[in-house]
Amino acid sequence: FTQPTPVTVVGAQDVQKAMPATIADYLNQLPSFGSPTGSSNPGPGVAGAGLSLLNLRDLGSSRTLVMLDNRRVVNSTISGGVDTNT
Repeated sequence: FTQPTPVTVVGAQDVQKAMPATIADYLNQLPSFGSPTGSSNPGPGVAGAGLSLLNLRDLGSSRTLVMLDNRRVVNSTISGGVDTNT
């Protein structure tokens, strides 16, 4: 509640407890994530098979900032989405 913008933080312990097949499977179950975008449900401008893109608050995968160990993850697609399978 102290952040000026909405933030969703997921800890490693929460993910390990759930034991999902992929990180995208776990995150897309959270209420803050919109409809998942990937190879089974491609959105506009998404190319490539097997991508697992995140869609935080239905803003689109290109507007979702993905960080790992406090560092920004580089884009996996031309449109700016981060493939969580990598």
